[in-house]
Amino acid sequence: MQLGARDSRIDQSSSEAQFGAKYAAQYGLPNPVIYPSISSNANAFTYLLTPQWKITPDWMAYARLASGYRPGGPNVAPGTPAQYEPDKTENYELGVKGNALGNRITVDGSAYYIDWKNIQLTLLDPQNDQGYTANASRAKSQGIELSVSATPVSGLTASAWVDWNTAVLKQGFPYSNLPYEAYGAAGDRLPFGSRFSGNVTITDEFALTSRMTASVAIVESYVGNQLGGFQYTVTPGIVPARQYYAPYARTDLRAAVKFDTWSANLFANNVTNRFASVPLGGLDGPPLPPNYYSVLQPRLVGINLTKTF
Repeated sequence: MQLGARDSRIDQSSSEAQFGAKYAAQYGLPNPVIYPSISSNANAFTYLLTPQWKITPDWMAYARLASGYRPGGPNVAPGTPAQYEPDKTENYELGVKGNALGNRITVDGSAYYIDWKNIQLTLLDPQNDQGYTANASRAKSQGIELSVSATPVSGLTASAWVDWNTAVLKQGFPYSNLPYEAYGAAGDRLPFGSRFSGNVTITDEFALTSRMTASVAIVESYVGNQLGGFQYTVTPGIVPARQYYAPYARTDLRAAVKFDTWSANLFANNVTNRFASVPLGGLDGPPLPPNYYSVLQPRLVGINLTKTF
């Protein structure tokens, strides 16, 4: 049984000054714009409880109950909330770990549920282009993870993991029928989370001489479709479109040779030169227009040469 607890005190202060004739002229502000210092403080208590049960010498089951905490803080932009509150999570997990056939097969599986309260969102005030942080509603994330590794013969390893997850809002954001407010309805997916992802890696290691070894590997990854950040309701009553990121698969190749203290590693990433759109930012960034994307790095081939001392 593992037990843990932490009590924290968080004190923050923030001040900001903006310089630039163009900015000042655009918004009719003095140059420079000096915002007053703002302070915030909070107390945080988090805990952890992890019981474990040794079923057999090779298999173990466990449970986990834990809390998470992210501090709030001050906003310096005028016309925005002076302070945003912390967001918190309650995390529940059940899992099993073990091995079989003399450690030739290892298994690690778990199911989890996360309750996320008082979500922090970074928004943008269109009146002055000032970013600020505000609190939204509640969300949940639940899923199953499974990883398996097998070593059928010496030097050859095949490993794989899969993850199924659904992360959605439990409550929608308050909607005041005003423009430039983030919009999210109960049941909407959280940004940048794929419902299914997985990876398969096969590695073969072998000796070339008594002092030289080599390895080759192939890695196949899959990322399911994702949605971008919550958008502004630019037109009251119109649900804004979000970015859509299509699913994609990627193949990487690896080869390495080690000789005493020297090693050479050859890699080829995205060897099929797959084109895919990938997120530009995270949940905490200001919303981006639905036609803004980054792209998966195209095929990249290189070599690393290292020596240890």
